[in-house]
Order: sequence, then C-alpha cells, then structure tokens
Amino acid sequence: MDVLALRQRILLTLGPFVQEQPKNGQDVYIAILAPGGYEYAVAVLAVLALGAAVVPLTVVVPVEEAAYFIRKSTSVAVLTCTGSLPLGNKLQKLINETTDPLFKCIPIEPDLFAPAMLPNQILISSDKYLDDNGPGVVIFTSGTTGPPKGSVMRRAYTFDG
Repeated sequence: MDVLALRQRILLTLGPFVQEQPKNGQDVYIAILAPGGYEYAVAVLAVLALGAAVVPLTVVVPVEEAAYFIRKSTSVAVLTCTGSLPLGNKLQKLINETTDPLFKCIPIEPDLFAPAMLPNQILISSDKYLDDNGPGVVIFTSGTTGPPKGSVMRRAYTFDG
C-alpha cells in the first residue's frame, strides 16, 4: 500500500504528465535521495510503477553534485528520505533558481505505513505494457577521468533475473 500511496502523491504533486509521457514514448526521470532500506524500496517501486526511470543518489552527496546529476538526467523531482529532507529542500531551491522552476522535492515518509486499501480501491490497469527498452535506472560513473557520466539501464534491467 505504501508504494501505491507514494505513487498517488507523486501524481498529485507533479501532475498527470509524469504518467502520460512514458505511455507516449517520452522519458521521465525521478531522482531518489535515500539510503538502501524500506524508504528507498518504496520510492523505487513507486517511480517504476509510474513508468518513470529512477535516478538513485547517495544521501551524502553535496548539493552542487546532486544538482549536476539532476540536471544531467533531467529529473523532474527528487523523492527524499526523512533524514535527507534538508538536503532535498536545498536541492529543490537550487534547481528552481537555476534550471527548472517546477522541480519538486517530495518527502517519502508521509506515505509510509499508509492505511490498507480495500480491494475495490485498487485499479488493475489494462493499459499496454511499457517498452522494455525504455529507461529504468540511471547509474552515474565515478567521474575519475572527467565529470560523471550517466549510464541508462533499460526497463527490462529492473525485472530480468
């Protein structure tokens, strides 16, 4: 239920384009600022459930470096764990002032442990499947020979074994 609740809040915060663009073959990227754990897992699954691609960020990243990753990936938002909310808010302010006035920092925590939904409240979509070759996860290199470069792992990467 937590994944569905966060997915819904992302939609309410960013608008329906975040779900419509992947259906129309356009890429949407959403960064996640959280350590490995429950908040991170909920965020990753919520982003993938929207059809968007995940841009994982470490919680110890300096704000300027995080802004580089956001700009490079053209992320529309950052989902932020409780402990990194101050960094997420600084990142939103910086991106709003320099690159994208619509960029949002969305806390993950308010949607954790959401109340259980009744089965009739859950809609199983009959929409067409998203392209397995579409973006799923963006991984940045260490940048030892220059600025970090992003490597896009395809959507199939997220579920192939």
